[in-house]
Amino acid sequence: MKMLARSGGCLAAALMLLASSAHGAIQVQIINLGPPSNGTTALANYTAYRMTVVGTAGEKIAAIDADPQNGKGFFGPFLQRTTFDADAMTFTISTPSSATQNNTNLASYDTHFLVVAANRLDATPPAEDNNKVNPPGSPADDANNDWGTGTQLIAAFGVQPGAQTTSFDLAYFVLPNSGVATYNFSASPNIGGNTGAPVSFTGVIPEPGTLSLASLGAIILLGQRRRRAL
Repeated sequence: MKMLARSGGCLAAALMLLASSAHGAIQVQIINLGPPSNGTTALANYTAYRMTVVGTAGEKIAAIDADPQNGKGFFGPFLQRTTFDADAMTFTISTPSSATQNNTNLASYDTHFLVVAANRLDATPPAEDNNKVNPPGSPADDANNDWGTGTQLIAAFGVQPGAQTTSFDLAYFVLPNSGVATYNFSASPNIGGNTGAPVSFTGVIPEPGTLSLASLGAIILLGQRRRRAL
């Protein structure tokens, strides 16, 4: 019984690890939204995630730095969409920002920042790449959309005062179910009407606690089976 209690305590601790990555009063929360869907059709081979930056002591988020020139950015096998440019007569228009999240429309299949242009003061505008090779299980290409795999999502921007919040939805990621992305970025709080010192975050998506929890659960079940066998 003591061993079960200890195992349960470890499991609870692992569950807490899933909630957020914290540095002081600012936290990064990564939420698994399930398979990405346009509101009708879900992509079973992919998982959507939302990243939110939270000021737990009431701080509003004033700036984001995910610029590779500063050694920062989001990197991974992201599902990406490029749209058709009628002037160039080719697929050249990238889609690195949109307010769209899951279960909405075609953009729900696409990785992007959730901060639209009207809410940003760009130092480095949002950008992404796309190999334009339609991956298995992704939406079919059509006359307006060319789907593929991207390796990075980058930007550096201030947040317009009216868009600064204590729970700031930063980005929406679509990854293969077996895919892992990495992130290295900083968020700056609003301190007395001024942009405060940046707080840096690094990690992976999905969070490592997910893997640790699965392993821990398997160990606990194995231990229970062994005790029953005895």
